[in-house]
Amino acid sequence: MESEDELSIVLVTVDRGSGNFVLVGSDGKKARLPPGSPMLEPTRLQSRVSCPPAFEGLVVEALKGDSIVFELPRFDGGDQG
Repeated sequence: MESEDELSIVLVTVDRGSGNFVLVGSDGKKARLPPGSPMLEPTRLQSRVSCPPAFEGLVVEALKGDSIVFELPRFDGGDQG
């Protein structure tokens, strides 16, 4: 079991279906935070947007089930060489 100092966030998701902002910790626990206003407009084709920090990318899931992966730049600039 990880100590509190070793815990990290392994997935960040905006879920249109539930209307929640979801954080998943390395211990498997989830925190659901209801936004003050809709984060994904009803006219958009996305059902969910996820960002696993270790992946360095963004995963967008469409309403019809397709997944699109976007590579994100690294914070340390290591991908800019």
